[in-house]
Amino acid sequence: MKLQLFILGLCCLFLAACGSKTSGDGGDTKSDSTTAIENADSKPEAAASNGRYKAGDLLYCYAKSGLVLRDKPDQAGAKVASVPLFGKVDIKDEDPFKFPFSVKESSGMEIKGFWVKANYGGKDGYLFDGYLLKFKPLGGMSDEEYWTSLSKVKSSTDKAPKSDINYFSYKRVDFENGVSWIDEGYEGGAQSSLSIPSTLMSLQEATLFATCAIATEEGNPMVCEFDAAAGEMICTSKDELRLVSINSDGHGNFLIEDSYAD
Repeated sequence: MKLQLFILGLCCLFLAACGSKTSGDGGDTKSDSTTAIENADSKPEAAASNGRYKAGDLLYCYAKSGLVLRDKPDQAGAKVASVPLFGKVDIKDEDPFKFPFSVKESSGMEIKGFWVKANYGGKDGYLFDGYLLKFKPLGGMSDEEYWTSLSKVKSSTDKAPKSDINYFSYKRVDFENGVSWIDEGYEGGAQSSLSIPSTLMSLQEATLFATCAIATEEGNPMVCEFDAAAGEMICTSKDELRLVSINSDGHGNFLIEDSYAD
């Protein structure tokens, strides 16, 4: 069973399962969970992971309820436009890392970033970049198809490694950009794993990348908690048969695992 990253219609902004509904910049709406979104102190170090773009780049909105384009780099700025989930914005800021800002999600993870000048739908304004990613939406492609569209395949095998696990299906694809994808079916369950180099994404970006892909079944929502000390997000289904984790593998990569028990 494959981890479907970036499928259209999938929930973003840290899961509908977490009950978090936010404008993405902590501006217009609050979380409908018991823990409201809290604005964190603005600090220059608030967005150390957001230096991966420049003026002229196109970024995508990964906030479930969208982002608010404002007339100034401040949460109190007047609303210019609404950028929907997966909306594409054009970065106009030649010096985008001047106005730090952050919000805290109900999962416990703090989203850090800056206000950046951008254009959406012909309108200029400022967006909180904590929920902006360079990675285009999956748009119905499988994981393998998606990453193949971004990088050449380095190697591929359907031969399972020797182990005590009784596999009934197995596939591994390694890409030239350092991403590795493994899909396993075995006695007792299934797991899909994606290893992403930290040179390609930060932990914050990888967590958004993954949690946006968690499709929940009706009546069986996923509940997520972020362990700041461990740098790990754990999401568990209501029936406890599915677990999604996002963390560092200790070797310079971020590991996303989606496991199912029969």
